[in-house]
Amino acid sequence: MTWSFVLNDMDDEIPEHLIEAQRLEHPEYPNDIREALRMARFLGIKSGAITGMRAINPYQDNEVVDVSVRGMIVKTDFVQSVVRDIQAGPDGH
Repeated sequence: MTWSFVLNDMDDEIPEHLIEAQRLEHPEYPNDIREALRMARFLGIKSGAITGMRAINPYQDNEVVDVSVRGMIVKTDFVQSVVRDIQAGPDGH
């Protein structure tokens, strides 16, 4: 399973009940979410998406952990920004 949050303002807090609900999928997901949000803020990202997942490594007894932070350093409606970029196509910039 995976988790993701899109935030138009990284200074906003994700409601704790939404973070803790992810514990049902994996006990470490709440910690992963908090760390991804901390990392986004540290990097100066103002709006964007944080995503993650954990999966069993079939070759070892360990897990594969993936946490991703994507975003803009200027506050914007991140979803609308992505939609505009897609609609503009590769030559739109």
